[in-house]
Amino acid sequence: MAKPPTKVYAELAGFDVLSEVLGTLGLRSRVYCRTQLAGPWAIEVRGSELLHFHLVEHGEAWLSIAGRAEPEPLRPGEVLVIRSPAGHRLADQPGKRPVAPIVFAAGDDTGRMQLLRHGHAAEPDSIIVCGSFALQHAADHPLMRLLPSVMRLRPDPAADWLGAVAGLLSREAGTLQPGSEIVISRLTDLLFIQVLRAWMREHAPRQGWLAALSHPQIGPVLAAVHEQPERAWTVEALAALAHLSRSAFSARFAKVVGEPAQTYLMRLRMQAAARLVSERRASLAEIAAATGYESEAAFNKAFKRWHGLAPGQFRELQAEAA
Repeated sequence: MAKPPTKVYAELAGFDVLSEVLGTLGLRSRVYCRTQLAGPWAIEVRGSELLHFHLVEHGEAWLSIAGRAEPEPLRPGEVLVIRSPAGHRLADQPGKRPVAPIVFAAGDDTGRMQLLRHGHAAEPDSIIVCGSFALQHAADHPLMRLLPSVMRLRPDPAADWLGAVAGLLSREAGTLQPGSEIVISRLTDLLFIQVLRAWMREHAPRQGWLAALSHPQIGPVLAAVHEQPERAWTVEALAALAHLSRSAFSARFAKVVGEPAQTYLMRLRMQAAARLVSERRASLAEIAAATGYESEAAFNKAFKRWHGLAPGQFRELQAEAA
């Protein structure tokens, strides 16, 4: 008897721009600690360029952010991601109290995850997992310009993967078994992606880079230039992909994405070039070819104009900062 034919009912897009971007942002995530807290307590996070996250596993907390008038309550199961150059504070009660805080500041930690207990009570009032996301190659990327200073995500059946990842991270952080370092690292990376997905579902923008990914005319153009940034793209060629005239395409791209197509392409190439220069795995001639330049001299000129440093200087500066 002949077997019934197999039908493909869904498949990944030919090129997933968001996956490519997330894969090249240079995400470095880490968990500082899982804190078991008995009041009175406070956690102070000094200002930095990091994205800090807090996962409220149990109990409650109050969030205070520099520049905001009123503290905000946090509930069990909530995930909070904060970009606050001026810093922020969590506490068991709203308002400042004479409590010596647990302080997190960029550059002064051991790099290892820790289990912390604060207070003398037998049972903690709150349990919070704290960590950060660092994005090495996110400077000037349209995605980062769209993210708010605070992403606060509550338990939601529609975002079940976010809750599942957060739950796994909490359990792994609470046991610290052999192999926990790599498990926690992978789960924290997944947490960032799930937070981003959940935020996109709740706050889907009508314009801007994220909206452009699913735009019927601009989406395929973004996929093409991300897949082949080295190709000698012209506005005419991009317009043909969008099935629009040159002038109509230029106007549509600028309106949806927020900048001209050639500016977007230049930024994409220069971000890729900065990453490749930092990695030291390819010669400058190879990087020039990979980012669409016919000669190393033309690449060097474009790189210096965009980044303010010649590729060799940029590479040495990155090595010193590592």
